[in-house]
Amino acid sequence: MSRGTVVGDLLSKVRIEHASPWVGNERLDPVVPSSAVCHHNSSEIVDAANPKDWKRALENSPVAFATDWKSTLKRLKSETITRTHNEIDRTELVAVEARLFSHVLRSQTWENKPVCFKSRVRLPLQSSSSEQDAFRLIRGALETGLFGIGKTRANTVDARVSSCERVIINPNPVIRIMLETPHLMMCCTDGQTAAEFANAIKSYWHNASKGSLKISERDGQPLIFCDEALAGGYAMSGRKAYGANHLAPFYLIAPGSVFCLEVVNETQAGTVLEEWLNSGLPTGHIKGATIAWETCLYLPENGYGSIMLNPSMPEFEREST
Repeated sequence: MSRGTVVGDLLSKVRIEHASPWVGNERLDPVVPSSAVCHHNSSEIVDAANPKDWKRALENSPVAFATDWKSTLKRLKSETITRTHNEIDRTELVAVEARLFSHVLRSQTWENKPVCFKSRVRLPLQSSSSEQDAFRLIRGALETGLFGIGKTRANTVDARVSSCERVIINPNPVIRIMLETPHLMMCCTDGQTAAEFANAIKSYWHNASKGSLKISERDGQPLIFCDEALAGGYAMSGRKAYGANHLAPFYLIAPGSVFCLEVVNETQAGTVLEEWLNSGLPTGHIKGATIAWETCLYLPENGYGSIMLNPSMPEFEREST
């Protein structure tokens, strides 16, 4: 669908979330909060970001965060299939000697049960009547069925309409926000030291929330529990986000990262939280880069920056070593 049409323009604005695997009503590969802690010689996992668990999480030391755990978790994990192929010479159309490559795929079954991948396609909250009409055409295509998704035999089996999530803020709360997908929040040069990193995180949430939320602190320490990763490489080399003669990685905040926020303006905070739940977190300011769909993959419209409010701890236990 080309730009310049109502449907074509709308496709650049709608948000297509990352699909997650489900077996019945249970999700496979649940996101583990980075604030999850476990005491030594204990299988109980508590949330260090939850005010109700602060004392329990820190009263006995030492504690281990999820990144410190040396064992796996008893949780529903999707099964994978590895497929190895020969590279084909494009001129001779024959296999190239000693050139193999492998794909790791998620299995369509889990313990002989079918796996269904669920996603959401979200219309922007502020949309015109013509955009809403165009979105009905997109919804109709999904309801009819899409086949051969991603060069596989996958197809849509169900499409449902749901309303935007509403947010009710209780008096004087600490709101915990957990990332469910990676998010481009800051520049890799913004966090050279721990203090600079904390200040960059504080600045992001202040600007993104229009001053209605701020990072909560306890005993003078910001309540930030997050992991980071560098991304880019070959997939971004042709997009020239930093210009034609410069290539630099993007600095992503990883899924599971948890941020504790205090409400400064209740009315405004409710509005921005509803927008984030529907449209994802806004991309941070990346110095020296042009952030648009032509130059960057890590945009809210592509499913990045999905959040969960006040996540509960998944029901799993750390396996004994």
